[in-house]
Amino acid sequence: SAEEIKICTAIEDREPVGVDTIFADTLEKLYCFTKIVGATDTTSIYHVWYFGDEEKAKVNLPIKLSSWRTWSSKIIAKDWMGKWHVEITTEEGDLLGKKEFEIHKIEKAPEE
Repeated sequence: SAEEIKICTAIEDREPVGVDTIFADTLEKLYCFTKIVGATDTTSIYHVWYFGDEEKAKVNLPIKLSSWRTWSSKIIAKDWMGKWHVEITTEEGDLLGKKEFEIHKIEKAPEE
């Protein structure tokens, strides 16, 4: 099962950094961090990144131990603002978990 799913701005020492559900459009890349527990044998999972209902990326990630941390990253284009989600699935396509997040335009403060 996917015990932990976090969207973040960086991974440091195998831990997610800058975890949030709303991000600024100035970001160039986001990460989906996943902790899988109870995997049997060597298997793999997919991180499927969706912008709205449109699949933007599908990343295959090997799972080598019953408790395993892994992550994928996605380059975010400037005009991809709005609702996103990442689905974590098995190789067979069974859903292990899902995490929703949003990318918003950050309003610039008016010049004095």
